[in-house]
Amino acid sequence: CKTMTGFIREVRKILDGTDRHIALIPRIAPSPGAARQLGFDVQAWAREGLVDGITAMNFISTAWEIEIEQFRSLVGPEVAVYAGMEVSSDRRDGMATRFLPESYEMLRGFAAGHLAAGVDGVNTFNFTYARYHRPVTAEEFYGGLRQMRSLKDARSKPRVHVMSANAIRKDGHYWATECDLPMQVPLSIRAWTERQFEMFLAAEGKGQKVQALVCFDGEARAEDLWLRIGLHYVGHAIAIREGPERKKEDDSSSKSKIAVFNVSSGVIKDGRNQLIIRRITEILEKPNR
Repeated sequence: CKTMTGFIREVRKILDGTDRHIALIPRIAPSPGAARQLGFDVQAWAREGLVDGITAMNFISTAWEIEIEQFRSLVGPEVAVYAGMEVSSDRRDGMATRFLPESYEMLRGFAAGHLAAGVDGVNTFNFTYARYHRPVTAEEFYGGLRQMRSLKDARSKPRVHVMSANAIRKDGHYWATECDLPMQVPLSIRAWTERQFEMFLAAEGKGQKVQALVCFDGEARAEDLWLRIGLHYVGHAIAIREGPERKKEDDSSSKSKIAVFNVSSGVIKDGRNQLIIRRITEILEKPNR
């Protein structure tokens, strides 16, 4: 931390020697703990007035639950806090990578959730890579950026929020690096147990409907899966759909499925939301005679 703070101090001195103000906004890990582990003491930077802002984000894949509240408490109100997104929205075991620039709904979801949590803006990284992947006009490709500038605009249109996930390579190792957030999924939920997850969300706009989609492998009926969001009981899934297609090179025999939950108006709140998923299995036994 001493070495990196000294470096930031030198950069600030160089910038202050110019004839105009140049903002210094370092990119750091998405949690204060991971940032400090790498030498980025944002509290010291803010205390000395070295930076104009910070951009917090993952390295490999987009972090959808950046620890905004903790960063704000460390740097105070005078230092801007930006949420950064990578070109890939998520990387899931056996699934094709989804690119954020190709989905206005996901762009709005990322922006709305973090703006509702109190960020000052959204940063994009590596976005041009997706344009090589699927060539489109500049207007089509960059048009979605306009809709991330305000919570009001993002809230009023259809959007998709995603839970950060990890992809497991064939050698069994994870994609996540030491500077990324701990991933929440994939994990196992045994029968008669429940798991808690967190998501940054924005409450729905007037007239909007909300659905929660839970992607899973294995066997479960709609009535076996139950959801609670915060203090609100959502109930069991209303349907089980077929999940997204797997990569052709993936030899897994398991097929993904999606449990669909209808979420009532007013359940989702702005900012951090807790989701509890419970799996129950009905046990049918023959009576003893």
